[in-house]
Amino acid sequence: MIVSFTLVDIILCAVYIFWGTRWIFKSLRLGRFSVCNNWKIMALKLYILLLVPLSLFFYFYFAGNPNLRVLLGTLIIIFCGIGEYLLFKEMQSIIKNTLSENQKQELNEEFSRERFKFQIHIAAMGMIAFMGFLTYFFTD
Repeated sequence: MIVSFTLVDIILCAVYIFWGTRWIFKSLRLGRFSVCNNWKIMALKLYILLLVPLSLFFYFYFAGNPNLRVLLGTLIIIFCGIGEYLLFKEMQSIIKNTLSENQKQELNEEFSRERFKFQIHIAAMGMIAFMGFLTYFFTD
């Protein structure tokens, strides 16, 4: 299999690497609270960032087998949800450890809103993953 890259492909890869590296080293915001990066957060961001090229590899490499491509894509969605969950929990623990007692009351209100948005996001990803599994198991 010969792989040929065009200039557009190379530019897209360079832009993805640039923005991904910028995102890895950028501090995260949770509501109005900012989270400083540590190695654990940076590793989780890199894990999430590497799932996109992996999903593209599955999409192109398994083009002849659409059922397997759907299954692997569904697994990528699940792994991305796991990474986002771990990132959210790590951000939450770092913020809780750095705040004083009176700021923790404000934080609980802010976390309840952010947790609700995160739960909706994970539920949507779970629904897409469930539809992917149904597609894999019930296609001809």
